[in-house]
Amino acid sequence: MRLDLYLPSGRQVPVTTSEETLLYELKEIAQQRFGIAIQSLVSADGHLLEGARTLRDAALQDGDAVTVVAQAARIVSNRGSSAFALIRDDATVLTWGEPSRGGDSSSVEDQLVNVQQVRSSWCSFAAIRMDGSVVTWGDPKFGGDSSMVQDQLVRVQQIEASRRAFAALLADGSVVTLGDP
Repeated sequence: MRLDLYLPSGRQVPVTTSEETLLYELKEIAQQRFGIAIQSLVSADGHLLEGARTLRDAALQDGDAVTVVAQAARIVSNRGSSAFALIRDDATVLTWGEPSRGGDSSSVEDQLVNVQQVRSSWCSFAAIRMDGSVVTWGDPKFGGDSSMVQDQLVRVQQIEASRRAFAALLADGSVVTLGDP
């Protein structure tokens, strides 16, 4: 299946892939080909293309045009404003500030790629990657260590934070929590 990916500027990239390709995988392909973080994909008829559906399930056909919407760089700060995370234009994350509150992400730096969203509790951060996986760092008591539930953090659609914990909404509608119970 051949699709034409377009930025609003008119820049176009042709992509050949299987109709079994998942939408988030197409988003990753677009990000790699354009070299920028992608906010969303939109079909030619104006429908938002998201989730873990296949291209066939999204009714995309050979030769279709897909609009690619770039994600602007964003800064997220923890609740105490002593640590910060920047999602850069290339969907990588840069952190700084108080190391014990998430300002040091060096232990997970190699995983902070293809990031679409970052949330923060008081002393930790959680990032959703385009493949639906989650990376956490910071104080474990505040959700900074997801190792106990990492195998459950797949196909994550959204993540929200409280002072001391995170809740991740999965594609099947279930919720996984981490941090202070």
